[in-house]
Amino acid sequence: MSSSRRHKLRTILSLGCLIILSACDPPQPPAEPEPENPFLGVWSLVDWTRQGPDGVITYPFGEAPQGLLVYTSEGQMSAHLMRAERDPDRFADMDGPTALRALTASTYFAYWGGYTIDDGAATVTHHVTGGLSAAFTGSEQVRHFRFEGSDRLVLSPASRAPVETRSVSELTWVRVR
Repeated sequence: MSSSRRHKLRTILSLGCLIILSACDPPQPPAEPEPENPFLGVWSLVDWTRQGPDGVITYPFGEAPQGLLVYTSEGQMSAHLMRAERDPDRFADMDGPTALRALTASTYFAYWGGYTIDDGAATVTHHVTGGLSAAFTGSEQVRHFRFEGSDRLVLSPASRAPVETRSVSELTWVRVR
């Protein structure tokens, strides 16, 4: 093959490549990453306070409550809370007397389901699938939220009660991972 013929062939191939490339979508700037969901992960309960309308602060599960809150990237959540000072001998038999079962249930609370976040309203809604309380099943539990740094989350249940009779609960969680 002569050099002029090779040159023509290269020119035709080059033009063909340019035509093919020009028909392709132009390069796009890299997509902005989705903002990371700050709720994702495992959280440990460090404080649960309730302030009554009279200003008095109480601790529903004592001054050292225990709990675990989990938010997954698939939109699922699970919450477990308990009073730390549970006497294992008193709570050993869930088939025991009704009073013992009631005492056990009064020191432990749990539910699970999906969740959605409304950044504008600073709320996270727990769409309860099930849990210890049958009254929670199928409910929407709205929680006001605020982050104190990246590893501290404060949740406060929304209330419809009039301000003068309202108690305000705050649950403070720290990120475990």
